[in-house]
Amino acid sequence: RDIVTFFLRQAGYSYFAEASTGPEALQQAQTFHPDLILLDVVIPELNGFEVCQKLKDNPATSHIPVLFLSGLTDVKNRTIGYQLGAVDFINKPVDRHELLARLNIHLNHHQLLRELEGYRARVAQELDQARDLQLALLPSPQELQDIGAAYSLAVSHHYQPSLELAGDLWGLYPLPNEHVAFMLLDCTGHGVSAALNAMRCHTLIQEHADLLLQPELFLTTLDDKLSRTLPPGSFITVCGGLIDTRQRLLHTISAGGPGLLSITPKGVELIACAGQPLGLGRGGYTTEKYALQPGQTLLAYSDALTEARHQNGKRWLTQGVIQAVKQYGLSAATLSSFMGHFLATAEALEDDLTALAITLPTATN
Repeated sequence: RDIVTFFLRQAGYSYFAEASTGPEALQQAQTFHPDLILLDVVIPELNGFEVCQKLKDNPATSHIPVLFLSGLTDVKNRTIGYQLGAVDFINKPVDRHELLARLNIHLNHHQLLRELEGYRARVAQELDQARDLQLALLPSPQELQDIGAAYSLAVSHHYQPSLELAGDLWGLYPLPNEHVAFMLLDCTGHGVSAALNAMRCHTLIQEHADLLLQPELFLTTLDDKLSRTLPPGSFITVCGGLIDTRQRLLHTISAGGPGLLSITPKGVELIACAGQPLGLGRGGYTTEKYALQPGQTLLAYSDALTEARHQNGKRWLTQGVIQAVKQYGLSAATLSSFMGHFLATAEALEDDLTALAITLPTATN
């Protein structure tokens, strides 16, 4: 210890502590909070290997790098030290240049790890806050309940980001004259960039919600504004509709989405989402009109439902979704169960997964 202390002082180190026994070393590690520990193997009461084991078992000291200083230079003892979590092994007698070189490497490495851990913790906290903000953009359970009661609709959804933040977003918009609109947005990309684009689009939807009664004008307006704000190569698909609950009519609000499924006792029909995705600046949107039936369910979904690979190596694709709906049945009340069937065989999702089911009242309602 005297020799090592002398070398350290000569090199400019002045803030360190010493211990002459294993238990004393453990106590010093708890109170001194070192950035690095130089540890002999043969020491009184507890040997160095036992001390290292206890250091690594204690969450308060497990992160501290341990360098063994020992005359036990055989492979067996070195292997034991490394298996216990030591970062290096320095032979005795200690060479001053080797000691300082290895000490500097591991101190710098430890400092970089601490900075990285701090950065990761800060990013994780910020992503949590951003995720909470994004989730706050979705209709709350109380809003869904209120809208459902006001329009005699049953509404349920499944929202599963593939990363911390999602490029998918959906909304339900009560409108005058017993109309209600719904939309599912899917932005290109994943993570933060896609989430920012989704929030851009959400802001524009709120700004121009009064145009939702005119789907063509609404989509053209969003396309024009997004074409000037989205990054190059980015676009947003839209799959949704405007429901006239008095006339039982659906006017599509579509811009290149995967489509809507219409589910009735008579069967399952795909309502295509025509039109160019938003943000390309091409316009030319049209709306189609469909008669709605009592008890009919409309399913909007992101393309993860069709494109995700399953354990058998295949994708559902549109036809697979239709077959699954026929097999398991689907309504707002059973959407959760249906998505459970999907997730039971789907591999890890590489894209955000969103589904929105709206069921109209039956004739008796």
